[in-house]
Amino acid sequence: MVSVRPLYRARQFFRAFRRRDPNAFLAVAEAHLSPGQLALFRQMSLYDQEHAVDVLSRLRRQGWQDAELMQAALLHDVGKAFVRANLWRRVAHVLLWAAQTEAGPRRGYARHAEIGAEAAERAGSSPDVVALIRRHHAPLPLPPRNRLDDWIIALHMADESA
Repeated sequence: MVSVRPLYRARQFFRAFRRRDPNAFLAVAEAHLSPGQLALFRQMSLYDQEHAVDVLSRLRRQGWQDAELMQAALLHDVGKAFVRANLWRRVAHVLLWAAQTEAGPRRGYARHAEIGAEAAERAGSSPDVVALIRRHHAPLPLPPRNRLDDWIIALHMADESA
């Protein structure tokens, strides 16, 4: 079974070419992040900043207001800033990932969650924010057993729909 959503991925690809106003994303980030976290956010590509703000917006529309969840939404893909792959390499990653079965190994950006969690921890993020970043692509904890599990599910769903 192929796990790609072609229309979603096509929209994602073409969005990467749009001009963006970085000040709009920074204004949102400044309202939620500590100075250390904001320094990480600034290292993200404009595309990833826009995606992060979109994830945060989706969570807020669903009624989530928890500060740590909002921080994780803004930083969940910060590990990609340290992978330093250009757009074409990212496209190749998505296509190769999509061609694998759901049980198949993830390649390319597979470690961005761990890399991002380590960076967030160094920047002074709380253990919950670090855990959310680390686990945002992990199998979902179903049924949820605690608040962190609820947050992971919410973050995952917002990330997948953004």
